[in-house]
Amino acid sequence: MSRKSKPTGPSDKQLRELLIRYKCPTPFHAARTLFLGQIASPDFSVSPMNAVRHLWHGEMPEFENEAAARTLMEGLVNGLWNRLTDHQNKRHPFHLTRMNPPTDALTFARYTRVRREELRGFADGLFGDEQAMDLPETAHHAMHHLTEIRGFMEAMGALSNADDLLNTIDQTARDLVELTRIAEIEMNAAVLSCSNARRQRL
Repeated sequence: MSRKSKPTGPSDKQLRELLIRYKCPTPFHAARTLFLGQIASPDFSVSPMNAVRHLWHGEMPEFENEAAARTLMEGLVNGLWNRLTDHQNKRHPFHLTRMNPPTDALTFARYTRVRREELRGFADGLFGDEQAMDLPETAHHAMHHLTEIRGFMEAMGALSNADDLLNTIDQTARDLVELTRIAEIEMNAAVLSCSNARRQRL
């Protein structure tokens, strides 16, 4: 019987603060999904260190000293990366960032932006520098659905100030919550499918 490992390293809140401190251009919610995509990727060349560099678009930040660099790297690799590997087990599904349903233009715009960044991060992590990749059939279909959901979030984000949209904010908010649920299902399907295929190849 599989047991979920206990959290290790800095908390998510502490890692958010570290990324802000070192001016990371990738927000924490997108860092989580990028790491998850890298963990599941069929590309055997991916590594936690490459994933960390990807957060800063290939260039690491300047650190005050060696201890500061070690704190960040251990937090991201031994902490966040290792925690996310648990989601290769279907008993421990991954969840997107918890957010309250949007109630106005401001929260609506933020909700759709965060979801777009999370879905983009996952795709970037899974594909890496490749424009296309030979994925297992289940993962292929899942990524197709995730691309459609991301497109919908982009369209909704562009309409976040439209009067017609705001007049139906309650229903639209429910739609966004449902799409989030579907995105989680598809993302977990892709992770499990790719992880199983990689183990078979090994």
